[in-house]
Amino acid sequence: MRHLLTPSSLYAAAIVDAWSKGDAERLNQELTQAKALRFEGVTDTGECERGEVLQAIADAIQGAGRPGSQDRCSTYISMLRHLANPRDEQLIEFGHN
Repeated sequence: MRHLLTPSSLYAAAIVDAWSKGDAERLNQELTQAKALRFEGVTDTGECERGEVLQAIADAIQGAGRPGSQDRCSTYISMLRHLANPRDEQLIEFGHN
């Protein structure tokens, strides 16, 4: 049996990576993609909730162009690190029958 990281974990990790590297163009792209995620048909309510948190954070960061927003974005990045951490994340199991 193998484990697959959840979409919320993968997108959160990509946003954190872009932020950490100071790549503003990639950060904007990752934020936009995270906001466009759809969770219709996902049966794991925990993943749906993590996805909603991810999208709310992505929206807040993209709209954070006001003075003093650096501190607020840093707080959000900490939350995204938590979402991205595989040890804290529930894993989706899949295998072959």
